[in-house]
Amino acid sequence: MSSTRNMSTISTTSASFYGILLVLILLSSSLQIVMANEQEEEFCKYDILIDNKSMIVDKCYPSPASYQITGQYKHNVVVWNPNVSCASYSKHNNNNNDNNNNDNKKMMYVHSSGLPERVYPMTAGSGPYIHTYYAAAFDVLPIPVGFYGTCVEGFDPELLQDQQHCTKTFRIARNPNLCQ
Repeated sequence: MSSTRNMSTISTTSASFYGILLVLILLSSSLQIVMANEQEEEFCKYDILIDNKSMIVDKCYPSPASYQITGQYKHNVVVWNPNVSCASYSKHNNNNNDNNNNDNKKMMYVHSSGLPERVYPMTAGSGPYIHTYYAAAFDVLPIPVGFYGTCVEGFDPELLQDQQHCTKTFRIARNPNLCQ
C-alpha cells in the first residue's frame, strides 16, 4: 500500500513539475512576443507625409506626389517602387550587360535611402497605372545612404524581410481619376 501511495505522490509531483514547466515556457514565449512588438514599435518612429499630410496606409494618391520622411528613425528608412522596370536602366548603366546577365542581382527602383531631405517625385510614369510604394526602417541601411530616384542593383526587399521593420505601403496613380 505504501508503494502505491509513493507512486501516487511521485505522479502528483511530476504533474506539478510539468505544469510549472509548461507555464514557464508559455511566459517565456509571451515575453519574446512582447519584446518583438516593442522593437517593432521602436522602429515605427517614422512617418511619411504625402503632399504635407500624414500618409494613410494603402491609400491611393494622385500623381505627381511629393513626400517627406519625418520622425526619429527617418535616416533609417528606404522607400522603393517595385513597379518600375529597371531593365532599360540596367542595359544603359551596367557596362552594356543584358539584364539577364548580371549575376542574377535584382534591381529595384529606390526613391530614397537614408536621406529624408532628398526625395524623388512619385509619378507612376510607366508600367501599371497605379504603383504600390513601400517604405521600411532598417537597423542598418542595406544600400548606401543617398541613393534616390534610381535603380539600385542588389537591393532585394524580399531577401531583407528579417532586417526591415515597420513596412508601410501606399499607392500612387498616374491619373487622379484612378484613385477611387
